[in-house]
Amino acid sequence: MQAGRRPRVRRSTNSQRTMIGTSTGTGAALPWDNVKLDRTRCGNTTSFTFGCAAAVCTSLVGCAKEQKDPEVVVTMNSGGAHSATGGSTSLTAGGSAGLTAGGSAGLTGATAGAAGCAVQGQVSNAQNGFVCSCPSHLPDQCPDAGCVDLMSDARHCGDCTTDCHSGAACNAGACTPVPTEVATLAGCASPRMILSEGTFYVADTGTGTISSMPLGGGAAVALATNQMMPAVIAADPDGVYWSNWGDNTISKVARSGGSPEVMITLDEPARGLAVGNGAVFFTHAADIFRISTAGVGDAGAGVPPPPVTCRPLEIAAGRIPPPEGGPVLGATFVASSNDSCSAGGKPTVLALNEDRLSYFADVRFKLDDNLQTGGDYFKLGAGPSGVLDPIVMDATHAFWASEDAVQRGVLGVDYVVDFVANTEEHDAVTGLTITSTHVYIASEHGNISRSALTPTDPIVNEPLARDQISPKWLVHDDTNLYWIGTDCRIMSLALPP
Repeated sequence: MQAGRRPRVRRSTNSQRTMIGTSTGTGAALPWDNVKLDRTRCGNTTSFTFGCAAAVCTSLVGCAKEQKDPEVVVTMNSGGAHSATGGSTSLTAGGSAGLTAGGSAGLTGATAGAAGCAVQGQVSNAQNGFVCSCPSHLPDQCPDAGCVDLMSDARHCGDCTTDCHSGAACNAGACTPVPTEVATLAGCASPRMILSEGTFYVADTGTGTISSMPLGGGAAVALATNQMMPAVIAADPDGVYWSNWGDNTISKVARSGGSPEVMITLDEPARGLAVGNGAVFFTHAADIFRISTAGVGDAGAGVPPPPVTCRPLEIAAGRIPPPEGGPVLGATFVASSNDSCSAGGKPTVLALNEDRLSYFADVRFKLDDNLQTGGDYFKLGAGPSGVLDPIVMDATHAFWASEDAVQRGVLGVDYVVDFVANTEEHDAVTGLTITSTHVYIASEHGNISRSALTPTDPIVNEPLARDQISPKWLVHDDTNLYWIGTDCRIMSLALPP
């Protein structure tokens, strides 16, 4: 980030989630958008407030909405009457005393209100002395757009006349570089991409193809075809490995190509797969197993622990017995989410570092952490509505995305969790990777951004790119960030300093 520039502050690591809505009621629509509901700021679950100006909370009559200025507190009554607290102002929507479609305002009280401001985006309230001015999150003013933030508006970046090129974002008042296309994976349908040893590898569930592609671009090379829904892929210096969800097999092929080899056949798909330390780790029912990357199994192992029986009180509380997994001949048992009735579920996402294994169970949205050799597990954390694949790890933490935020948990201890990143528009995270200093994320609205690896409060996001086509599967090397979109293009962007 450039020295002396205003950072883009988004959400505190301790913030509560918000509900998004738009204004309703009779008469003309009120001139605000992206409003938020927050039940917590005044410590009263029966009141809504926004900013808690002078410790004033609004009563819950219909619904409460806020103009983007955080000091404005407005109650929207279902009958159409609107009152603003923080001053003696009252607005009514509809009728001769209401806001008209042409934008003029009939008002009661002591102010002209936001609707009477001549510049788009300006507000007028008790906190600014009822003088029309731009709100704090849009502090600048341009003739063609009204209130803007010159530090982050890609169409008014640094000044009112600089429009960043399509694909570039505005970061600290300067346009970011435009992402470049590395290659196009022709005819792709549902690709999943990894980067290993300077080569892209792609498993395409829709076409049944495993492909490789040089990092510098060029034509894709088909390593395996006619696979049955290859959905999860991993690689090491010796080979490429994938799980076929259509026929429950785990297969491998040499990085240079050749005949694919079925390593093991299961009685259900391996939803999670990871490779490291000479072994392929995979999920089966509630359990995690490993086999040698050489394809040599251990016929005497593969027996999970006995199933757990739920107590009557647990059943009454809505807890269910965890899924029962049988032995997997030719594999070695490593870990299980089958530990209690309060923590059951099928692991679906795996991640490795040098010695630890992290996994996500799809019941109760639970993440756990084990040594790769097994032993006691630790409760890493949880996601409110599931966890995005992949989980990524460094030597001390696991990182995961859920909804619009990224969290990290400390390895080897229970529930030491921080928020480290969130998306620019509070849309869903679609891609995640980390470097030694930053967390990089992609979002469903096509934005790429980064935040510091070490949590800050509030979180500061740096926008890097925009208008990408459903970017997913973020990966990186020492110099560049890469992703693939639903348009089958692999895009690249230089890692900022």
